[in-house]
Amino acid sequence: MRGLVVGFGLSGFWAGMLFLRNLGDRLYIYDDNLEKLDKSRVETIRNYAITVGKRVEFVSGFDLSFMDDVDLVVVSPGIPPTHRLVNLAKNKNIPLVGEVEFASQFIDRSKVSIVGITGTNGKTTTTSLVNHGLKLVGFDSEVGGNIGNPLSRIVFEDRIPDILVLELSSFQLLYTDKFRVDVGVILNIDYDHMDYHRDFSEYAESKMKILRDVKLGVYNLDDPVIVDLLNSREPGNLKLKSFSTEKEADSFISTGSIFLRKDDGTLLSILDLKDLSTTTLFNLPNILASILVFDFYNLPLEKIRDSITSFSWLPHRLEFVGVLNGVEIYNDSKATNPHAVKYAVSFLSRFGKPIVLILGGSGKKLTFESLTPYFDIIKGVVCYGDAGEEIETDLRLRGYDHIFRMWDFKEAVNLALSMASSGDILLLSPGCASFDQFKSYAERGDVFKRLILQRL
Repeated sequence: MRGLVVGFGLSGFWAGMLFLRNLGDRLYIYDDNLEKLDKSRVETIRNYAITVGKRVEFVSGFDLSFMDDVDLVVVSPGIPPTHRLVNLAKNKNIPLVGEVEFASQFIDRSKVSIVGITGTNGKTTTTSLVNHGLKLVGFDSEVGGNIGNPLSRIVFEDRIPDILVLELSSFQLLYTDKFRVDVGVILNIDYDHMDYHRDFSEYAESKMKILRDVKLGVYNLDDPVIVDLLNSREPGNLKLKSFSTEKEADSFISTGSIFLRKDDGTLLSILDLKDLSTTTLFNLPNILASILVFDFYNLPLEKIRDSITSFSWLPHRLEFVGVLNGVEIYNDSKATNPHAVKYAVSFLSRFGKPIVLILGGSGKKLTFESLTPYFDIIKGVVCYGDAGEEIETDLRLRGYDHIFRMWDFKEAVNLALSMASSGDILLLSPGCASFDQFKSYAERGDVFKRLILQRL
């Protein structure tokens, strides 16, 4: 068999290695930026091909005749469905699979249980929390997928645990067909990646794939998009459980406590909210979803509590940085879409303090309409980067005028600091990707924290 991997990032690299080991005698590798490929990966896969007696060829888009020699196309997560090689493969009726779908066919499903977690926001935190709880009680579990550990790598290195906890993006789920999980978790759906998907419907439907044929489907009862999509479907034999911060569900908040409703109707009190930190409270939806996964795997009540209270919350997600001249400062650099910004602003608004907000970065063709209910508490906005002008225009059209624009991130932070007074909150929650000035949201968040800590 001869294959083609489209996109040679981390997932494409491991998919290529797995193809060479398990399937084909020749592998073509295509990437839109051949000259910028990681040289160590290129050398590694070439050397591996020689070791196993197979061939690897890196190809460009100038001559696509190699497509006549391809039996299977494996698409990396970052490749949009409109990519010309994707369309060409479809036109030629060449089988086309995503990296997750491809890797999963080499897993003995009788020996592993798979948890799949998706959503516009909260995926990484929930994936990490679920894995933490499972390990706490002695399960052999491992995280994979969009969390930086491709499924192809886990399979290639023969590290299949008893339970796989996979973070799955819309990119990954879009290219799945036969792939199924045992427990599917869908946290929320809102506009994101409109520069990738054809439309919002395609984006939302790719997320909903997580619930196909599951033994347990966990969903957010407070999310109108998810609820509407579920109501439009035939229920079939799916076992669904819901979580909510606003109403009674299978895991929910009531009278200042977190509750779990067991299958027999029994209500268990998990934790009192008054005992939880601000960061923990910010993550309540992720916690409620995780509790239902823990219950599926029969974690005792005390271990569910321990899983939550002993978990180290991930950085760059409403991370408290410190207090400077009476101003509380939060790093929410992981907020790369308006939905995440709205959630952070909504959460902080309960404290009744004016918020100075930093928005910007690389745009995704999204709007900030969801911020309009919070204009009264947002004292000012500093927008920066490639998306700065677009954000300023969008907010002004919605009637918000307390806006300043800078291109440079550091200058934007300095300006925001000068705008904030004692008793205010300064929030970095950019609502955009970071790639105009940084390699990642993590680098952006680290730079922000350094700028603040230098002044403390």
